[in-house]
Amino acid sequence: MSFQLTSAPGQQWYHYKHYRGPEGQKVQLFYSKTKEKSEEYAKLFLKEPLVGFDMEWRTFGCHRLQDHVSLIQVASEDKIALFHIGLHSGNTTDDLIAPSLRTLIESATITKAGVNIVGADFTRLDRHFGLKPKASFELSHLYRLVRYAGSHLSDMEDSSHRLRDVTTKVVAMDEQVQRYLGRPLKKGTERKSDWSKELGEAQRDYAATDAYAGFMLYHRMNAKRLSMDPIPPLPVLGHPKIPTRKLFGLTPILLRSEDPRRQYITIAEFYPANESTDEDENEDDEEDDEEKETTTYTPQKGNGTGVVRPLDGTPKTAEALYKQLAAKRESIAHKTNKQVYQIAPDVALQNIARQRVVELDKLLQVPGIGQHVQKKYGADLIEVVAEFLQRNQVALHPPTKSGLAHPSAPVPRITSALPKTPARAPRRRKIEAAPDGDDSGDSSPAFDDPLDRTPQLHTGLSFSMANTGIGNVEGSSYSDTSQESVYATPPERPSANRKRKRTASPERKCTPASALKAPPVPLDSPESRIFKSRLSALSRRVSAHVSDQTLEEIVRLQPRTQKELEKIPGIRMFLNACADKELDLLRNIAKWAPVRS
Repeated sequence: MSFQLTSAPGQQWYHYKHYRGPEGQKVQLFYSKTKEKSEEYAKLFLKEPLVGFDMEWRTFGCHRLQDHVSLIQVASEDKIALFHIGLHSGNTTDDLIAPSLRTLIESATITKAGVNIVGADFTRLDRHFGLKPKASFELSHLYRLVRYAGSHLSDMEDSSHRLRDVTTKVVAMDEQVQRYLGRPLKKGTERKSDWSKELGEAQRDYAATDAYAGFMLYHRMNAKRLSMDPIPPLPVLGHPKIPTRKLFGLTPILLRSEDPRRQYITIAEFYPANESTDEDENEDDEEDDEEKETTTYTPQKGNGTGVVRPLDGTPKTAEALYKQLAAKRESIAHKTNKQVYQIAPDVALQNIARQRVVELDKLLQVPGIGQHVQKKYGADLIEVVAEFLQRNQVALHPPTKSGLAHPSAPVPRITSALPKTPARAPRRRKIEAAPDGDDSGDSSPAFDDPLDRTPQLHTGLSFSMANTGIGNVEGSSYSDTSQESVYATPPERPSANRKRKRTASPERKCTPASALKAPPVPLDSPESRIFKSRLSALSRRVSAHVSDQTLEEIVRLQPRTQKELEKIPGIRMFLNACADKELDLLRNIAKWAPVRS
């Protein structure tokens, strides 16, 4: 998000007015008292993939149709609309509900996010106005998923107790806002005011803040979900009434399934009890055959909310690359005895294929790729992309809107002559395991010694709270600790100044072949970027703290002998770490280095 919070230090309540855009713009508020204005304002939201949604109504004396739904609030990132149905004239649905507002409510492609949205809001629209609302998203389900779910569920033996909090039980809006947006939501006297009369400023602020909080909560908590390890699917849309086994009288939430043969999965299926957490991927785990659900349910599909979409309309290149990435994911899942959605969701592989990601750090910018996936499987995924681009002679960057590809040379071919580093006795050191309860975003069983970085959750929006930042609010007493880290690429180190050319000597002198050195390789070429990303992935795999400058020197100089390699500043730790893992650093450098022209 780029909207920033500009509230004074003394203010503590959550409010939509605290947000600012990247250029200081405020969130717009539209207040409609007539059906004509409602039609105008509703059209502004018809292209939104997701909106925050809320309603208000009179709690007593409902004699008119519009008293049952007095106010409808809709919010997106930069605007909020208050549709004051209570002031609209007429006594039928067609008189009171503008056509575009009805389209928004009944659209299956515009997700409406709110709290108790089916049980309260959509039920009223159906019962009193005869509308057929679609694409509802219950924020309470996502809240319980990101707060209570996690890999720790698999370690608990009592399945009923471990899942008792991951249910469809509604969580109050103010509790969700306080925990994930960092400030309490003010619930004053406006909450029980008369919504059938023209709204005062305090009522407008209250109603607008509720809807805007729903929109921001979805993106904040979804970013939290994408930082979980493994990344669970989103809860299904709507509130399906499916006969499932209840826990403590409550219904477990259902998650969207990426398996085309299934329409949903249960939370217990995604976090099976007693699942092995051993890092040995070749260890055989005993799997219990569980009875499958026989009742079918077709989840409502939203748009732009993380729902897996086919690659219709994209170039054939992206489609072909996606299929290879999916095949690689299936291979990894088979070797590790995991489900494919536990490796990476379909939408993440689709984005990798579209963007042709070949740099390890940039994988974290792909929705659906968390730190665990990036560290454990990232090198395998970018290897698939690199080999695909090389084999098919495809440009590194996808075509721009003008139809022209970004300038890039073909991906380098792998050389056949591979020198070896002399064998070295391994010097393994014991790494102490992290204490129980430590769920740092950088921790991973496969990488013992993570690098220190500043964590930041990406919501994919441009509006956020200034000074504090929407991604940093969890530092308060209401915060959770696990976050997804997305890191900026460090600036490139300026290349050394070349020496002034000397005047050629009139006499020809023979230069030994060993004295000839190839010129340094430019760091900004596509081949060099791929080379560097593979070296970076290797350094993480062996838990070596290798500086960016050292990696760039390897890319620039491309050492061919052990002596040349050892001259690079900062290389000793990298060499030792590779030797401890019985990996040949020099051999990998020769394998990955671009072919010199």
